[in-house]
Amino acid sequence: MLDILIIISSYIVGAFFRNISVSREKKRLKKQIEEIENYQSLSKYEIIEKLIDQEPTWLKQKSSNFLSLLTLTTVITSLLLFTFDLDYKFQILTLFTVSLREALLLLINVYYGFRD
Repeated sequence: MLDILIIISSYIVGAFFRNISVSREKKRLKKQIEEIENYQSLSKYEIIEKLIDQEPTWLKQKSSNFLSLLTLTTVITSLLLFTFDLDYKFQILTLFTVSLREALLLLINVYYGFRD
């Protein structure tokens, strides 16, 4: 039962970070729209075209790739730890013990929560 709660909570953590990211993106888009000259007189399609023409920031371009590569690396590492029967266990607040390979697999839920 505790494992299921951990899986769900890791997904919720990812969804929480996604919500933060979406709200920042909305604020950034609103600011970009307000910076367009005479945006009130333009149709929504013209505004969208102008926004598409603007080049995304370097961080925006690379962050999605970085997150995907990080997830792929954690999955491969975890699978290698399972294959070679290696593990490192650590205890959290004397409540429960977490193994490294299981924690790495739980990061997949954070990733799916973020990407959802």
